[in-house]
Amino acid sequence: MARFEIEGKAPHWECPTAVRVLLALSLLLISGCDNSSAKSEGPETENNNFRQAMTYQQQGDPRRALECYLKVIDARAESPEAHLEAGRLYLELKDPLPAIYHFKQSIRLKNKPDRTAAVAQLIQTATKAYLQQIPGQPYEPDGTSISVDSAQRISQLQTENSRLKRELEDLYRKNRSTENSPATGSNFGGFTNTPTVVPTAPVILPAGARSYTVVQGDNLYSISRKMYGVTSRTTDIQKANTDKLGLGPNPSLKIGMILVIPK
Repeated sequence: MARFEIEGKAPHWECPTAVRVLLALSLLLISGCDNSSAKSEGPETENNNFRQAMTYQQQGDPRRALECYLKVIDARAESPEAHLEAGRLYLELKDPLPAIYHFKQSIRLKNKPDRTAAVAQLIQTATKAYLQQIPGQPYEPDGTSISVDSAQRISQLQTENSRLKRELEDLYRKNRSTENSPATGSNFGGFTNTPTVVPTAPVILPAGARSYTVVQGDNLYSISRKMYGVTSRTTDIQKANTDKLGLGPNPSLKIGMILVIPK
């Protein structure tokens, strides 16, 4: 039994071995993503959030794994491995545009020839996935050759990604952490500096769909989070509103615009 010794000494707590073991197990059982643990020193892959993300991946839970990797990225100045894994998960979740962003960040932070070549292949895969989401099947049935128009789309997308690279480093994290944060100098995901106010008009909704009116500070990622609880439905929203947003990688939202939110 634990006891206090008082005879001429400061109180001393004797902790039996069984109690110490239980305390240690209790600490080990504390799981989940934690911003404070993400800020600890040490190798990136030894970070608690990074390890927890790997556990979620092994358990087949890509969304929780992605959240942990993104917290590692938010807390560390350099996190090439977390960027790489985040890109893989976005690709798995069929959201290729942020996947391309994270793959490029991974190369920027850890530019080694063999690694760069492998990540470049992932960027091509994500680019192809984005093009396949566009109506019209730009890829041929064999999945290898593409039309001239599709090749031009790929070139345009790569050029646009390079131009937005610096803006994305700050803007993308802000869009993910704060739904209504103001933007400065960018137009990614429909986020504009000085959005035009448009008059509201009735919208005929398909069965099971909802409507959403764009407000100041909105972008496709924040709207997806508001309406679905995740940021991975941006492509679905854009497809349902091609008459207003088009099919390009940089749709422009306007205050007062009424969007169709598919089921």
